[in-house]
Amino acid sequence: MTTSAGELLATVVARAVADFAGHNAYVRGGSAVHAVATVRWLGELEVPAPLCHVGVSGGELAALRPTTASVTCRRCLRRRGADETTGLAPTEQLTLFPAARAPSAAS
Repeated sequence: MTTSAGELLATVVARAVADFAGHNAYVRGGSAVHAVATVRWLGELEVPAPLCHVGVSGGELAALRPTTASVTCRRCLRRRGADETTGLAPTEQLTLFPAARAPSAAS
């Protein structure tokens, strides 16, 4: 019995959809929790992805992990229509070039 590549991919997609049903997601290596939506992946196949469309390791399905934690991604919250005053800490502007640190006495 042989299985076509399309059938294998459909099985992978079905599993990913089942894993994310009713869940939010985080991207491996990231700290934000994202809302989940489906996006076109290969051909007509649609897979779970962050609602904000943040990049996920070149489309690697295994880089996205399901979680029951609440969404913390501000872009996902805005796309859902959430108010900016949802209790999240305000965004801080990071400096482009941090001030040079003085050498310590041990140096």
